[in-house]
Amino acid sequence: MPKFRLALVALDWIRQKDPAVSLGHGSLLAMLQQNNANDCDMIDSRWAVNHHSDIRELSRNVLSQILPQRPDVWQLDASSGTRCTSSKSCMIFSDLAAIMAQRRRCCSVDRRCPMHPRERWRNVTQPLISLSAATEKRPCLSLPRSGQNQQSTVFHGRKFPKFAIKGLHEAGTFDKTLQADANLDLVPSPFLSDGNDIQPVIDLNRSFIRWETVRGCRFGCGFCQHRDAKSEPQHLNQGRIRREIEAICQSRFNDVAALDPTFNSLSSSYLSVLDQFANKFSGRITLQSRFEMVAPDFLDRCSRLGALGARIELEFGLQTIHPLEMIATNRSNSLRKIKRIAPELHARRIPFAVSLICDLPHQTIASFGETIAFAERLKPFEIAAYPLMLLRGTPMEQKKHELGLEEAVLSHVDPSIEELPKERIIEGIPHVVASPTFTREDWRTMNRMARVLQERQASVV
Repeated sequence: MPKFRLALVALDWIRQKDPAVSLGHGSLLAMLQQNNANDCDMIDSRWAVNHHSDIRELSRNVLSQILPQRPDVWQLDASSGTRCTSSKSCMIFSDLAAIMAQRRRCCSVDRRCPMHPRERWRNVTQPLISLSAATEKRPCLSLPRSGQNQQSTVFHGRKFPKFAIKGLHEAGTFDKTLQADANLDLVPSPFLSDGNDIQPVIDLNRSFIRWETVRGCRFGCGFCQHRDAKSEPQHLNQGRIRREIEAICQSRFNDVAALDPTFNSLSSSYLSVLDQFANKFSGRITLQSRFEMVAPDFLDRCSRLGALGARIELEFGLQTIHPLEMIATNRSNSLRKIKRIAPELHARRIPFAVSLICDLPHQTIASFGETIAFAERLKPFEIAAYPLMLLRGTPMEQKKHELGLEEAVLSHVDPSIEELPKERIIEGIPHVVASPTFTREDWRTMNRMARVLQERQASVV
């Protein structure tokens, strides 16, 4: 039986220091190599969406690379990158489908393409976009999917009945809003060889990697689109974590960014992860953490690793210090605990950074300034403030009219004002620019305040 051809198109947000293969895409490739090597030829196509300002040109480039190879199945994947990726990828999905329709190549499930009778075109996707907007925002997709995608992609590739796959449904039919699950014990590592002549998907001869030990987050911040469908995070297999740490410590990696949403919010297993780096790793490890959950054992591990030559950097999402803004975003903070923990971090010489959000509901210029002042008193090595984006399917996006939030694409506001990062203007991603508590001019002022923080950090570096 001839192999079917799968076009795996990754639409990622790639920074300059990132590996060529993102962690999400690498995990998917590893799963397909392990399970579909005998019945599937993969066409691996990777694109950095942040490097392309013209969506139509990017769509045509994708098609010109893929169409001559005549795939049977398409998967358009936007499962990794920053929160900006999914919005732009949605536009790319629609544009790809429109171009394919013009070429008479966008066929429904199991319909034979008139130009190539042997081919079946299935537009499958797993972007990090909630299902509340999946079908109406992506009507071009034959089989929209949401959730963790590794196993459902393998099952679909083997042509299992599509409606037996949780999280996969046919466009135009009733959407049960289910999400695909992945048994993480069965998901192979993109960093390790499986011993059967299959080499690691992600190159180990680099200085920087993004790495994970857990998927999912137990918190429900109203602005965040990265919450897992499950109420509790899923741990990767401890044996896999141990082998990956050994590979990291024996490689050229000297900069590891853990993608666990809140590294120190889990059971004591996160402490054993840090222990395994002791006496083996002398580079930097960045951990996304939560102030309120910093425990003495965590501080001890970070201090010990620092004494042994590693540099542990903690990243804390403070966002805001004001109760009304916390309630609107469902992101509470214990300011008393934060003020107690910060001096302990300094005393132990554990560097930390703090991030804030501007343009929040109920926020004013004065309240944003007070949040910045509070963060400055903590004396982190970096303070970053990010403008608010209402991501599809998040609680805040669903309540934007109730909250009176006004959105605009940045290039439509004023592309000449200096405080807006150029990459955001190019991307054309909608941001909140006004609310009942701040005008558009206030919005500009708050973004200038955020830009000052950015320039201050750049001058220090």
